[in-house]
Amino acid sequence: MIQREERIIKAYLGKGWNEREVKIYAEKVLEERFREDARRDITVEAILKKDRMVKGIIRSKEEGVLAGLKEVLSFYKKHKIETKPLKRDGDRLQRGEVIAELRGRKSDLLKVERTGLNLLERMSGIATQTRRWVDLANSYGVKIVGTRKTLLNYLDKKAILIGGGLPHRMGLYDAILIKDNHLHAIREEGDGNEIETAIERAFLSDYRKESTFIEVEVSRRMDALRAAIKFKEMLSSFPGLKDFKKTGPFPCILMLDNMKPQEIRKTVASLKKKGLYDYVLLEASGGITGKNLKRYLSSGIDAISMGAITHSVKALDMNQKILREQA
Repeated sequence: MIQREERIIKAYLGKGWNEREVKIYAEKVLEERFREDARRDITVEAILKKDRMVKGIIRSKEEGVLAGLKEVLSFYKKHKIETKPLKRDGDRLQRGEVIAELRGRKSDLLKVERTGLNLLERMSGIATQTRRWVDLANSYGVKIVGTRKTLLNYLDKKAILIGGGLPHRMGLYDAILIKDNHLHAIREEGDGNEIETAIERAFLSDYRKESTFIEVEVSRRMDALRAAIKFKEMLSSFPGLKDFKKTGPFPCILMLDNMKPQEIRKTVASLKKKGLYDYVLLEASGGITGKNLKRYLSSGIDAISMGAITHSVKALDMNQKILREQA
């Protein structure tokens, strides 16, 4: 039988990572930020009298994991700056290490500096935090997953991948995730079996074929069991989706939202006792931070989604220095 870890990776990586889309998105974001910041550099115009060719460097001021260098150096090249990367995305950085060498006119280097560093510091901060939590989670076979709580969607999620995590959904378009507000809407229709109805509608819709997984949010053990029973029933109704040996069954995920570790353990035990465990994957979510992460890692779940990776990330401190003028 295909391992649960492989199934969760397959679910959250979806149809694969599209580097072309990331490249287009990065170019758009960086150029927009550049136009906002550097439409006219009045400091340079006021004080720079000789706009000569110079050499420069980008340097890390603290330890961390590098991410975003590919996108930033591509942006620099479009603004007449020659670049020589000395590190690659995913490399671990030491304090004071030089990441890249630069060559261009003083004015051009000064104009791109903040736009480039802002992205490089943010993506590296996300990758660094992700790597810390991934290193802790690996020994438990648990995956660290992002959320849609992002500022720069594709780029934030690429940084999570570089840090060893998984991106979850890219947006609302690539997987069906039934949350409490969706269930509330069904109850408002007068349907008291909102969990079962929502799952059945998801499986019977044409969008199931486009979706990389179907997930339902539950916050009580009883509701987790209800959802798992319905998932098993629906998988049995579609024989082609229940391949345990080669690919694993179509990913059906329970988001155990705001459940305490002890309650998650009880839920896992109940799923196993009732023969439902193999039909679902388990994601813990809500209120999980670096301080309490370890308690959840040993609770029996497959993945932990953490909005803190992107919505409150600390940027990795870097700087750009001009070294000397060229003859």
